[in-house]
Amino acid sequence: MARALAARLGATYLDTGLLYRAVTLAALRAGLSPADGEAIARMTRESQLQIVPSKAPGESEQVLVNGEVVTPALRTAEVNRYVSEVSAHQAVRSALLPIQQQMAADGTVVMAGRDITTVVVPDAGVKVFLRASLDERARRRLQENEVLGRRETFESVRRDIERRDLADSSRAVAPLRTFAAVSGVASPTITLVST
Repeated sequence: MARALAARLGATYLDTGLLYRAVTLAALRAGLSPADGEAIARMTRESQLQIVPSKAPGESEQVLVNGEVVTPALRTAEVNRYVSEVSAHQAVRSALLPIQQQMAADGTVVMAGRDITTVVVPDAGVKVFLRASLDERARRRLQENEVLGRRETFESVRRDIERRDLADSSRAVAPLRTFAAVSGVASPTITLVST
């Protein structure tokens, strides 16, 4: 929905989760432990991370790490397994925050992510909290994976999303917060629920 909204507004779409996935992939390739937040943060600060918006409707953005397009590798089982652990490190989040804020400052942007309105751009003019059922999210992810040629079962995809939700909502650093937790913000908030 965020991608469709951005297209309709003529805005840039940015899924900040792709940055965390790119950092996780780079850390794994470099042989860094997902538990070593300081080493991953150092690597992040020394790397060039870039998201190139899509040029045509329906086309995905490209994610580059040090000039290499890594988009096809960002949703592999290995990255899925470790992205929540990597993104839970304060040092990693701090290293990525200026990159995300710079992207938000570059024109009209629709950003999707789990801490956009609480950490990245807390003074955003419009904030949307979108919640879909676990089954619907698993169905969508399964379709995305099939397009990429990845064969997984609905149950395994559902379990992975459920595990990540638990990890992301219970972490000490920038946890996923529900609408009820952020509804005290002054900016307009729109709640959309998809079942």
